[in-house]
Amino acid sequence: MREQLTRLKDRLNDLSLRNRSIRLLKLNKKWNVDLLQLDGIQGDGGTEKILGAVLSRREKVSLLRITSGNRRMESMGHRLTTLYRNLRQIEEETGMYDLYLGYPFLSGTLTDGTYIQAPLFLYPVRLERRDTGNRSWSLHRGEGDPQLNRTLMLALKKFHRFQVEDTIYDEAEEQALKGDIGSWTQWLRDHGLDLTDPDPDLSPLPEYKKEEIPEQAPLTLNRYVVLGNFPQGNSAILRDYEELMDRQKDGLGMVEELLRVGEGVWEEGDGKDPSADGTEVPQIPERERFYLLPADASQERILRIARTQNKLVIDGPPGTGKSQVIVNLIGDALAQGKKVLLVCQKRAALDVVYQRLDGLGLSSFVALVHDEKNDRKELYGRIQRLLAAPQRSTPDPSSHLEALCRQLEDREAKLNAVKKGLYERHSSGFNAFELYSRAKPLDQVEETVDLSGVLKELDRYNLEDSLREVATYASFYRTVRSERVSVEGTKAFCFLGFAGFLHDQGTFGRDLPKGAGNGEIS
Repeated sequence: MREQLTRLKDRLNDLSLRNRSIRLLKLNKKWNVDLLQLDGIQGDGGTEKILGAVLSRREKVSLLRITSGNRRMESMGHRLTTLYRNLRQIEEETGMYDLYLGYPFLSGTLTDGTYIQAPLFLYPVRLERRDTGNRSWSLHRGEGDPQLNRTLMLALKKFHRFQVEDTIYDEAEEQALKGDIGSWTQWLRDHGLDLTDPDPDLSPLPEYKKEEIPEQAPLTLNRYVVLGNFPQGNSAILRDYEELMDRQKDGLGMVEELLRVGEGVWEEGDGKDPSADGTEVPQIPERERFYLLPADASQERILRIARTQNKLVIDGPPGTGKSQVIVNLIGDALAQGKKVLLVCQKRAALDVVYQRLDGLGLSSFVALVHDEKNDRKELYGRIQRLLAAPQRSTPDPSSHLEALCRQLEDREAKLNAVKKGLYERHSSGFNAFELYSRAKPLDQVEETVDLSGVLKELDRYNLEDSLREVATYASFYRTVRSERVSVEGTKAFCFLGFAGFLHDQGTFGRDLPKGAGNGEIS
């Protein structure tokens, strides 16, 4: 289970070269600051002190105190303010605070020609301001321990064929606290990564334009120190995976059951529906279906399965009707007297479902919670209004509902019979749908040929050969008699006549229209 959780967690990582955790080629004030700039502002040695304090896991370290009239300090203060506001906004929206001190940086060209420049270790910190004037800044120790840049390791595996054992992550925390770039270089060499000798001095992070990116450069550890946002996953559920991995020894209950849904099916790649476990999809009478929005056959199948299954995973690209299915699931559950909790990472997805329910007149029975503190008052007020609202009497719709349900069930039965007739396979190898789809409309046919004597001998394996022979004889006929025979029309009616013959033999069911061929190609 831990291996499966790790695999799922790694899928959240963005391995594109746009990811700052893999390739940081240019500093952006919204995302990062080169701390070596502080040496030119506050005097040499300031960055080394900050770096030493962070590596020693000090609780708080002073970063910058701006004095009046110092333009360079004020410029740095503006950069820190922009970074601070951006991080706070992301934290409010997603709950994630991915601010790290990145040090040292691994840079160079990989075997596939990709140039990388990314931090090896990430030290979690929080950027705090001491006053409202944004003139005094400090770094506080963040949650969690120093970590190896896992996104970088995954990129090395993908682009550099660097196969590293998972033990490197267990060793990373101890290694990160050493602060010796020489020992780090040897540590990576011991794990099979070929590195050149490092430069022992602190250096500013090189910035490159697209045309300036080095084409060939050896992999090297460099003493670049960057404070910035280095995301280790593009989803807020990354923390959930980490918590599950910590708790998985004690069992994960339903979460573990959900993770094992379809286990082995996708890995075998047989293309089967993971829910097709041999269990028959339950048939639900029309009067017991409470679908608020229109649903196609595949969506109705999901809704029926949800009636009997304790767990269900639905996957599909955008625009395939997932939110529509969710609304129908909510309506069906409410009709059965159940309570529903809908949880989603993205606020926009919750808003879509809420708007659909609001359009159906159900918003008064729905509480939309984005912030557990700020939305609490509105939630309690909504509950109070529901409890205080007088009970409204409505007419009994039972008789109308029964009549409508019988009508729908009758139409559904007829459509299923037509479907069965169209797709039932005849002994010839064809079904009616295939033949009708290949035939031309009646008004486009110019000639007909009577093949009643040989129709029983035709099947899907010799029909094309027979049609070629018909076309050949048609060309002879056209040459000899100088009369135009429509070969395409002949082919079309061969299909129509064959479909009519199969129908007349009772193959396709009583609900298809008669008179499609009557045993001859017409």
